[in-house]
Amino acid sequence: MTLHATDRKASFRRRSLGALAPALVLALAACTGTPVSQQVDTARAAVGPMTPLVRVADRLADNGHFAAAIPLYRQAYADGAGVRALSGLARALVGLGRYAEAEAVLKRGGGTARASAEIALEEGEVNLAFGRPELALAAFERALDAAESARAYSGRAVALDALGHHAEALESHRRAVDLAGDDLNIRSNLALSQALHDDVDTAVAALEDIVADSRAQVQHRQNLVLAYVFAGKEDRAAQMAAIDLDARSVGRTIAYFRELHSLPPVERVRALVYGAKTPERDLSDVAVLVIDESDDKAAAAKRVVAPPPPPEPEPEPVGLPPLVDPEGWSVQVAAYRTANQLIRGQALLWERYSDILGPLEPRRSEVDFGDRETPPRGFFYRLNAGPLKDYAEARAICDRLKAVGAPCWIRPPEPTEGRLPEAEPGR
Repeated sequence: MTLHATDRKASFRRRSLGALAPALVLALAACTGTPVSQQVDTARAAVGPMTPLVRVADRLADNGHFAAAIPLYRQAYADGAGVRALSGLARALVGLGRYAEAEAVLKRGGGTARASAEIALEEGEVNLAFGRPELALAAFERALDAAESARAYSGRAVALDALGHHAEALESHRRAVDLAGDDLNIRSNLALSQALHDDVDTAVAALEDIVADSRAQVQHRQNLVLAYVFAGKEDRAAQMAAIDLDARSVGRTIAYFRELHSLPPVERVRALVYGAKTPERDLSDVAVLVIDESDDKAAAAKRVVAPPPPPEPEPEPVGLPPLVDPEGWSVQVAAYRTANQLIRGQALLWERYSDILGPLEPRRSEVDFGDRETPPRGFFYRLNAGPLKDYAEARAICDRLKAVGAPCWIRPPEPTEGRLPEAEPGR
């Protein structure tokens, strides 16, 4: 059955987004640059005292330790910290995806809470989570009336995108970036908006720069996964997704983003905002991630976004005549599996030991030991210096090489040399 846009939207909202839930795509609650506690200062004096307990809880929340901050905010509220403690508690609950609880806390504020930029910010996020973009927009604009902040502009932009006002949303996103400076979440939200509205080249470039930053987190890398899928770069998308997700979740995530790409832009925004921010999400969802903590995530992301190294130039051909039906003695200095290795090895050895090998001609010979029980086994290119007149001359050359640490073997011609196998080893 073909899904129309509205049916697809409902399908997205019903589906389990376990692979995406921990990698929250629109990251408004926990900024990686300026702490939220420094972005909304002007309205604070009217909503309660800054107690030592609130100060500690704010510090924990600013660093993303929401679970640890929650009991401190609850105790501070019980001790009389008022709406300031409630707004912090709501923020921490939003940070954990516990939107229904956050909404109940916000309703408890009442009265002076309407004047609080902090309360309005959390109301905006909760309304987005419950699919109420009009109410979210009103809340974020109320936050801006109380205290201008990057987070309020970014939230306003997300609500505008969900309502289909992309041009106005871009202005709000850019204002948030101007205020936030180098905040990765705010920059990532702008890039995600651009990707969702098919400005994928701009989005990919911005997100690659973000994930190369040592502060980048899982949501930034997953935003780049989405942008790569939209840009048709699914190989890179899989590499980036695999930094944080197990193989099964990688496949599900890319398939989801592929389906998302088939929707009109406004439906893409709504599917992400209302789907990834499901109000029932809690910490148990994190279990779907299989993370290798031994790997440096930032370094791994840099390897994915780094431009591929230029291809190694093929070495210039050197005169390596074969030692076929050889006459005289030779000094073998190395053996290689492939012709390319032989050519590179010859250039290196003749440069390193130029005083000894420089006057001699490099010669190759081939030998195949087959699959015998004792090593050496298989095919080799031998690298020889010669031909030489007699054993004494070969002995003198080899002694000089050994004196400077170079291996060598004195060999007479062998009738088995000089025959290539039917399929020449890889070059």
